[in-house]
Amino acid sequence: MRARRGRPVMTMAAEHVARPHLRQALLRTRISAVIAGAGYGKTALAAELLETHECPAARVRVRQDAADAHQLLESVRQALARARLEEASEILDATAADPSGLADALHDGLVEVSEPTLLLVDDAQRLQDDAARYLREAIEELPEPHVVVLCARWLPPELRPLSERPDATLLSSDDLAFSEAEIAELGRAYGLDLSEDDAGLLRRTTAGWPAALRMLLPALPAEDTGAAIQRHAQEPATLGALTESALGRLRPEDRDLVVQLAHLPLLDGPLTDRVAGRAGTLDTLAAAGLPLTPTRDGWWTITDPVRDQLVGRASLDTSTAETAARAYDLREERRAAVWVLLRAGCEERAVATAGSWSSQAAVQLGPEPLQRLCGSVSDAALRRDPRVLVHLSRACRHAHDIEGSHAALERAEALPPDPAMADEVEAERILAEMYQGREDDVHERAEELLARTDTDRPVVRAKALQAVARITASSREEADLRRADGLLAEAMGIWDRLGESSLLAQVALFRGLVVAWPLGRHEDAITYLDTALANAGAFSQQRANALPFLGYVLTYAGRHEEADRCFAETARLGERLQDRTAQVYAQWGFARSASHRGDAPGTVRAVDEALRLAGDRFVDTSGGAYLLADLAQLLDRVGEVDRAWDLLARADTADTGTLGLVPLAAFALHARSGDPQRAEDYLEEAVQRPALEPRERWRVALLRAEAARRRGARDDAAAHVRDALERAEATDVPDAPWIREARLAAQLAPLVTSEPADEPSPRTVVRLFDGFRVDHAGHDATPPDGRLAALVKIVALQGGSASSEQVIEALWPETDPHAGRQRLRRVLARLRRECADLVTRDGDRLTLPEGATIDHAAFVEAAREALHGSTGSREGARIALGLAGDLLPDNRGEEWVEPARREVARLRLALLDQVATAAAESGDADEAARLFGDAIAIAPFDTARHDRAAGLLEAAGRSAQAEALRRRARTAAWEDGATG
Repeated sequence: MRARRGRPVMTMAAEHVARPHLRQALLRTRISAVIAGAGYGKTALAAELLETHECPAARVRVRQDAADAHQLLESVRQALARARLEEASEILDATAADPSGLADALHDGLVEVSEPTLLLVDDAQRLQDDAARYLREAIEELPEPHVVVLCARWLPPELRPLSERPDATLLSSDDLAFSEAEIAELGRAYGLDLSEDDAGLLRRTTAGWPAALRMLLPALPAEDTGAAIQRHAQEPATLGALTESALGRLRPEDRDLVVQLAHLPLLDGPLTDRVAGRAGTLDTLAAAGLPLTPTRDGWWTITDPVRDQLVGRASLDTSTAETAARAYDLREERRAAVWVLLRAGCEERAVATAGSWSSQAAVQLGPEPLQRLCGSVSDAALRRDPRVLVHLSRACRHAHDIEGSHAALERAEALPPDPAMADEVEAERILAEMYQGREDDVHERAEELLARTDTDRPVVRAKALQAVARITASSREEADLRRADGLLAEAMGIWDRLGESSLLAQVALFRGLVVAWPLGRHEDAITYLDTALANAGAFSQQRANALPFLGYVLTYAGRHEEADRCFAETARLGERLQDRTAQVYAQWGFARSASHRGDAPGTVRAVDEALRLAGDRFVDTSGGAYLLADLAQLLDRVGEVDRAWDLLARADTADTGTLGLVPLAAFALHARSGDPQRAEDYLEEAVQRPALEPRERWRVALLRAEAARRRGARDDAAAHVRDALERAEATDVPDAPWIREARLAAQLAPLVTSEPADEPSPRTVVRLFDGFRVDHAGHDATPPDGRLAALVKIVALQGGSASSEQVIEALWPETDPHAGRQRLRRVLARLRRECADLVTRDGDRLTLPEGATIDHAAFVEAAREALHGSTGSREGARIALGLAGDLLPDNRGEEWVEPARREVARLRLALLDQVATAAAESGDADEAARLFGDAIAIAPFDTARHDRAAGLLEAAGRSAQAEALRRRARTAAWEDGATG
């Protein structure tokens, strides 16, 4: 012995192999456990920890089996005394009469000790339940910075929660097994020079079991060591001796039991007790010294080389295999269940077990184990239950192995099953062919299957219902969609009753996305998509598939904040699952959300990211064309016209022609910013193919109105506006035009209330919101960036007419009047050369062409009328809000634009308050909360709106969102105070 820091420590044996990586792992967290069988070096590692720990270390030895609480407390007290922690030792001595006070006593004894004390408890498996419980409580209450390490062959039940804590470190037999480098180092300690091949062979034949290596290496000759190791590999006598030694500690009847258990891939207490017919079997095996390694979910395994020694003594009997298979099946260890049955020669039982699984279980397991099973059994075994081949087909399809899916069904069809099973195979065949887009080929077969299938065969009926519903819904006609809805409702009920949550989620997703949403039933669609997500795993592919579509529906319903959370989670899931398509759909969703809100920069960012992620991949049902066409519409809506037309051209090149989605997008672009005469031609082309869903018909009518207005057909435009508003009113989101096409709706809505104007439409349009653009005489007349553009912007901000002094003061605030007038003349001359008569000078006034339309002026006028005019109304406020956007974002911060930006914000805030209040008074809590949310984004420190919106959400049953809003209010109040 030698001393360090005033305490006794142990000197390591000469042949000891230092294991710093294990020491570091154990001391990285405050609670650690080393769980391994006999001979794995737990004692040596404990000694190394004590030897190298620079601060106080107390080793608690549990010396007696079934040690009670009094014995534990005394062992802890002695350990503290040996570590020279006298105060802590005395406190424990004072509580000796009541060991239940161990936790408090140990805490009080160490709370004033500043150095990180190591408390090492050895042979913890010997503790009785009460002692183990008191020790757990003491460890849980151990004050910082002290650490505890438990060493045991197994942990008593009372201590197991410690090893399961997320902040704990657990080392098992696998961690303690020697690596090849450590085997070579141990060989050198015994005078052996082992090559890499020698060390590797020893690692494979002993599984790195330290006890086996310490027996074997001293017996090897220093010369011709490699040949001796080769002989050992062929006849591992050392492992045999160790195994015999362990078996010799058992009763004769337990030795046969160990051989049977060695055949099993996973062990735990309940399973070994069932096989043995008595309790405590696993503890008996561990106590005998058999090397048990903990794996996942509470299972244990016998180290491979030792298992190999054991299984050669007798074959696995049928009763043990069936008992284990039942236990594995109940614990969802399905691969192991089939494996043990096949190992025992129970072919038919293995097939029946796999056939009894739910479709969801088979898909989760994956195709490989099912392929292995079906490939190793005879047709006679499969004929008894061909359902396993149906499971295999479905698992292959989910893994995108179409060839494997068809091969499984072909083998099932080649068997002569009973008629009911033949129908189930046919149902799966129909779904498989539909998966490949062969809907026309199977329509008649699907209808016939549904007609001859009653409720007494629920699985076949549910699949037939799905197939017919999918084919029926593909027309996108309202009557067909309603029939499909009824079919899917029945299918969902069947899968729900059968507990097939994965299939329920699949049908719910389809019902929400392909039926309810196209019908304009947004709330129903959200409900079905929520059902799909509730039945999908938290990090599953199914969740990644459903989430973005829930976000799309929420976006169309105006619930942008909820939608953006869906897209953010989809992006994270896509990254975690390495699913590029999900990541594209997330950015596609962000682009839709931003476009609907009139956020041009946000739309452009999301579109660019979606295109970058998509690359050359096809991420939609039309060869990538639908993605490009839809992104073109989103860009066109926010004024990014040139980029929109470029994307539409790419979409047209990629279009497979099976759907009318690209012509529909071409119609939208021509109606809004292209040739209004050609818009109707593209619409006619689109409706000839499945493209136009009922929910989109209001938007098509609104775009037809815009095309008619641009053609000068005012009466036609007004008729289309009426049609659009009526169709929107028929959905459960009657405000959809002001959610998805706010600016267009605001511009066109007056057509149905105002008298026709005598004068022609204005030839000049100046857009200041969401970027700067000038259309003059039907052409793009936007001046170049710089002074020319700034001059036009300043005049437009003054309503189309500004004085020279106003322009000079804005452009050259530090310049004297004479120099300012000279500069203004030069800029006007350049502007005339670039943009002809866009700005004219009349005396001291600079004006835009007569009748020019300026979106900022139109918004201010509409807002003031809605707020203060005699015709002020909720509808007028909505129209005004639709006209607004981000005023000249490229000039944010410049003095001449900031007063106008503040005025726009003030007017928008007042309008939002007015519309939200009206919505609340009419009982539309969702709409009111959404509008208050938009107002909060403008004035985040006005917490009264937070409280009012939270109250509305709470009244609508959304308490979690209400509480989140109140938290934001508290944060805003704090930030306002901190910055004020």
